[in-house]
Amino acid sequence: MRFFQISGVDLPNKFEHAIQETQVQENEINTALAEKNNIGIELKTEIGNATNTMDVIINKAKAQAEADIQKNDANMESLS
Repeated sequence: MRFFQISGVDLPNKFEHAIQETQVQENEINTALAEKNNIGIELKTEIGNATNTMDVIINKAKAQAEADIQKNDANMESLS
């Protein structure tokens, strides 16, 4: 989008107000887009952290299950 600067021109109040309002709206849109981007990054980070935590929990559970199986096998052999 191209903009040009007009200096020294007296515009009608309604026109000046419309230009100012347009600039305000553009700033609000840019702010909202930046916030959306930040939230997206935060969510991706949270998902990554949750995935890592899940992997750790699953690995610990598998290790515990394997230890329990080995212990049970040893107990069964001692009873035979």
